[in-house]
Amino acid sequence: MYGPQLWTSHYSSVHPLNTTTGAGVLGWPKTTDSVLYSGDLAPIGTTIVNGDNELTLLDDCNLVLTSKGDTKWQTGVTDPTTLQDCFVNLEANGEFRVKHWGGDILWSNGVSSPIYAEFVLVLQANAKLVVYGPGIWSNIAASGAVSDKIAMVTAAE
Repeated sequence: MYGPQLWTSHYSSVHPLNTTTGAGVLGWPKTTDSVLYSGDLAPIGTTIVNGDNELTLLDDCNLVLTSKGDTKWQTGVTDPTTLQDCFVNLEANGEFRVKHWGGDILWSNGVSSPIYAEFVLVLQANAKLVVYGPGIWSNIAASGAVSDKIAMVTAAE
């Protein structure tokens, strides 16, 4: 479970693109997980899908969200001089970024949490991106975790 909404994409006035979206630009498959977690990297060609909605990082470093083929949101940042030299990631403070492999930031949502924790970016069915966090609960048991200390409750005899 994750905390409250930290950031959301809003529909923007988008400009027509002179390119197409979709998987296979570099052989990366589409993923229907529809989420990106803190620390995950999505290179060019990765397409995150939720129903008719697709989020794709194009080879010119523009991150584009489409729904039924119509562009709903995009970063608008393109860098044709360094084609195929960028990736998308979600930082440990919830900041969502497009970066060069060298580390330079091409685009950022400009919103971050004062704490470092686990955050999640979700491609929602309404064709919006939302960052939630920080993480507040998980069912994944770790050594010494609280779930290891919970005993089964039984009826008294």
